[in-house]
Amino acid sequence: MLRTFTILGCCLWMALAMTLSGCDNDDSDAPAPFVVGNVASSDPTLTHHTIQVAVDAAIQLATTTPGAAVKEIHIVPGTYTENIRIDASNTFNLIIKGIGSNPAEVVIAGPAGGADPIIDVNRAGDIVVENLTVDGKSALEPTENGGPVVGIRFEEANGRIENVSVINIRNGDGSAQGLAIQVQGARAGAFDPEMPPATKRVEITGNTITNFTRVGILADGYDMDVSIRDNRIGGPAMSAFWAPNGIQVSHGSTGRIFNNSVDDVISPNAPAGAGSGIIFHCTQGGHAENNTLTGTDLGISLVDVQETVVRTNTIHFTTIGVPVQVLGRFFGDPQCGTDLHPSRNNMVHNNDISNVFVAGIQLESFDLEVGVPTENRFADNMILGQSPDAFGIVVLQANQNTFVDNLINEPINTAVVDQTVGSGTASTANTYINNQCVDSEPAGLCGTPALTTVAGVVPQRAETRSAQPPTARPLSRSPAPYIAKR
Repeated sequence: MLRTFTILGCCLWMALAMTLSGCDNDDSDAPAPFVVGNVASSDPTLTHHTIQVAVDAAIQLATTTPGAAVKEIHIVPGTYTENIRIDASNTFNLIIKGIGSNPAEVVIAGPAGGADPIIDVNRAGDIVVENLTVDGKSALEPTENGGPVVGIRFEEANGRIENVSVINIRNGDGSAQGLAIQVQGARAGAFDPEMPPATKRVEITGNTITNFTRVGILADGYDMDVSIRDNRIGGPAMSAFWAPNGIQVSHGSTGRIFNNSVDDVISPNAPAGAGSGIIFHCTQGGHAENNTLTGTDLGISLVDVQETVVRTNTIHFTTIGVPVQVLGRFFGDPQCGTDLHPSRNNMVHNNDISNVFVAGIQLESFDLEVGVPTENRFADNMILGQSPDAFGIVVLQANQNTFVDNLINEPINTAVVDQTVGSGTASTANTYINNQCVDSEPAGLCGTPALTTVAGVVPQRAETRSAQPPTARPLSRSPAPYIAKR
């Protein structure tokens, strides 16, 4: 079933890419693109001096004379201080492209003190933004204290963002919630569940995102399907207020997150609200693969999610590599609608988790009324601690999860700690099979010693597993909780 979905997803994305690039049409007679240059330019090919005027002209032409519709707006090198808005009055495909040799040559700068998104695509046709820089200059100001400021926003729209640098989406002191790229779908309660809105698809590929304060790439809402690939994301230069997330997929969005790098996503108070390199929250069917995360509070966080795959990622120098949490209503109403549920049926396997400071993998619940992490599978992960204070696998509240063939190496405090009580392996509420490690609490959760081949070792299996929420056992030393901030 997963393979069928993946192949179908690829076909859909190929079809979308062909439509946006015009590969399925003969463009030999297509109208010439509009060309934008600032007033100081003497280029005779210029048609407009501001991007918004060119966008408005393209929309008007497409509306009045569809056969002569302009499909592309080319922007010559320079700096353009303006906000660009494309709304529902445009139902046609449009490409907005810098024509410099690299994105740094074409800069769209947000006006100082502005609160509106620098590029705002709202319920428009298929829109492509490529080969330019969007710069907030660290001078954007929200309409209310602590509110959001946004670099590029696609709201209930299809399109692609490719080879774009989105930088400095914040205000000077960092108190604004800077969202570098926001892909927003319908919110819970905004539509009839019996008549959900049509799915929107956005591809976010090959971009560089730095110095935001809240989220680098945010995909949020029930009708959004995103492909996030090959992006480079660096956290805020100063994070004095917010727990930042590199990539966040939440509230019903579906995301495929492949081959991205995320660095330096760190909260000013991680135990109270930690930043994640990648976080899935209140959604299902996500996929994170071949990503590299370095220097983040949390690596890849699974919070109130189902049927999400996390595999072959490299996660190092992080507090917790893969936290699997039930957050529920810990921070108030999570606005998850019917998608508020325990983290269940997720698969975490073949990840390289090294230089962790608290734990490689940690399961816990902050809202037992919603439930505990249940029926998740952790297999073939390699975990290496950073110090003798680190743990390999920590299970605080969870049941019916399976841990198989994981390798946990020194330096480490205790390789596996399971605080639950049940009828699983070693009287825990979970199953442990052939994990290579030195010691566990309680004893009996390690199968084969790490880096040692032992002939005739019989994997330990649970005869039955508890279907009830687990109770807790006392530990000689319990790791501190770190709460993923969505």
